Formats: sequence, structure tokens, C-alpha cells
Amino acid sequence: MAIDVSDDRYELVLNADYLHPSAVDDLLRHELTHASSLPGRYTNSRALWWLIEGIAELAEMEGSPASSHPGASEIAKLIANGTVTSLDVPPPTSSAEEEIVAARYGVAFLGVRCISERFGEEKLVQFFHRVVHDGIALSVAAPQILQMEWQPLNSECFGYVRETAG
Repeated sequence: MAIDVSDDRYELVLNADYLHPSAVDDLLRHELTHASSLPGRYTNSRALWWLIEGIAELAEMEGSPASSHPGASEIAKLIANGTVTSLDVPPPTSSAEEEIVAARYGVAFLGVRCISERFGEEKLVQFFHRVVHDGIALSVAAPQILQMEWQPLNSECFGYVRETAG
């Protein structure tokens, strides 16, 4: 877990009791992405959870097929029951079942992956920085950086999530 310890510093904390050796590289890639991409103490993390976790999941997946995300099989269930209707998925609750957690991370991953595939990684990083670091609304940053309005992009990428999840 990446923990903000000051206004400009994160520390990584790993619980070795629950960490399987085969997962260390993926976990470190994910958490180091947080440590290197977040602006220190961040107060809007719940509203932009999908974007913050999505970019870390993108790094963790390291170019693997989109359908190979651990939450892929559960995403369709969240969509079918109406729990998730856009990319703006909130974080799972602390009591959420493992499948729900994986599915929410999967939606975040696929949403960010859609933006990356559509506009390229450089534009994704610019968009992330503008929204997360500069505090610019998605509806303002999307046309500025991606030359596309946020609502149509959200709909398009949610369609990508739905299609990829099956």
C-alpha cells in the first residue's frame, strides 16, 4: 500500500504475511505507480478513485490482454445488475467481497486502458496530471487534452469496458 506521509512523499508498506511471492512484482508495479504519480496528500481520491487506481492497474498489467485482468469475469455482473453504469465507479467498501473489489478495479483498469488505447499513453498521462494534480474537472480536462467532451468519452470507454468484460 502506498501511504502519503507528507505533502510530497509516499512510503510503500507491504504485509509479508499476506503477500504471495509470485505477486510481488505486480504489487510493486501498482504501488510504485501510485507513489510516482500522485501529488502527495490528495483530498479528492474518492471521486477520482477509478482514474487513480486505473492508471496503477494499467502499469500492473504491463501490456497484458485487457480480458486477462483478474476482475474481468466479475465486471459483467456489476454492469448487468446496474451497480456500475459509467467509468466514475466509486471505490469498493472495506467490507466488499473479493469479487466486487476485483470487478471495481477491473472497471478502473479498462476505463483507463480505453483512454490510453484511444489517445496514447502520453495524452493519458497529461490528462491524469491535469485532473489529479491540477484539480481540473474531467469535463474541462477532456476537451483540453484529448479534444473530446467528457460525457461522450465516458460513454465510449464504458462501452469498451462492457464489451471487453463480455
